[in-house]
Amino acid sequence: MERAIAEAQKVSGNKPILVTECGYHNRAENQGHPGVTEAAEAKYLPRLLFVYFNRGMTKAYKYELLDLKPDPGITDLERHFGLVRTNGSPKPSFYALKNLLHLLADSGPAAPAGSLTFQLSGATSNVHHTLLQKREGTFWLALFQEAVSYDAKTRGDLEVPLQPVTLKLPWTSPGVRLYRPNRSSEPIEHIAGSSEVTLQVPDEVLLVEIKPPKQAN
Repeated sequence: MERAIAEAQKVSGNKPILVTECGYHNRAENQGHPGVTEAAEAKYLPRLLFVYFNRGMTKAYKYELLDLKPDPGITDLERHFGLVRTNGSPKPSFYALKNLLHLLADSGPAAPAGSLTFQLSGATSNVHHTLLQKREGTFWLALFQEAVSYDAKTRGDLEVPLQPVTLKLPWTSPGVRLYRPNRSSEPIEHIAGSSEVTLQVPDEVLLVEIKPPKQAN
């Protein structure tokens, strides 16, 4: 990615970089462009968007919404880039993005951004994170392992162990909620009155909603 950014900057200088096509196809057999399973795609695609965001890329366009043509035998990789299959059924990546967008949605006019000084400790060597804030003040911290979730040789999904990471806040939060968008838009855990939270970070996006003290109900 660093090379691609450097090449783009030769043309655009310091202007924002847009990604015009990104995504994965679901043909497991290698035809010179390896694919992944639908389950692995659902993990990789949201991770990819946060990596782009962290590198300063302002927009990314997923290729594509709908699989191109029916291909039950999955013989043509070009027909399997969609978030939705040709029969109209959503793939796991569709739900992962739908839930992620729902949880992070924050429509309305721009508002001044706050700041949050936090610390991550424990098994953090391959953990990426992105800190966001909604206009009403709530912070959202996204974390995931940069791990291989699919074995291209065996063409199988891999079980990646959760990594324990401790999140330390500068104050006691009245409410911290954890979400796994790949599974649901509902919280998987709610922690009240804590300044230190132990997280189990997966190889998919984990969202941590953090309420500042002023938002106590």
